[in-house]
Amino acid sequence: MNLFVGQMVLKKDVLLPEPLRAKSILSFEDWLLLEENAGQVERKVRLAGWHFFWLTHAWDGWSMAFNAQRSLEKALIKALRKIDRRFHAAEITTIKCYRLLGLRFCKVLVEARHIQHGPILGLTEPVGMMNRSSGNTETEKRLPSAA
Repeated sequence: MNLFVGQMVLKKDVLLPEPLRAKSILSFEDWLLLEENAGQVERKVRLAGWHFFWLTHAWDGWSMAFNAQRSLEKALIKALRKIDRRFHAAEITTIKCYRLLGLRFCKVLVEARHIQHGPILGLTEPVGMMNRSSGNTETEKRLPSAA
């Protein structure tokens, strides 16, 4: 696994139009690690007439292992588990690794991103998600507005 700052991660079951589907290089848990960076994904989203939201929510994950790649993977998974389920995309914004006593310690910081058709976050139709058990499409409940 080759992680880099700016790389995008997308939930597996998000329903997006065909032009927005990106190639993934790795699949783990509920996420797909894309080979594209956030700028490339944003261009595709805008060309399709959809909207790409850059949110300020950030989560980090720490891990240690004997292998640097394994430590990075575990740290990324820990960070992604913390993301609010309302958001279905994330960007890797920080990667830090160091070695101590033969172990590799890694920290990965991810920031929430969101892709949707409407221009106002939270005021449009909810994003469709596939229900794994039944195969039916269900939608997340919309949060009440703060107004």
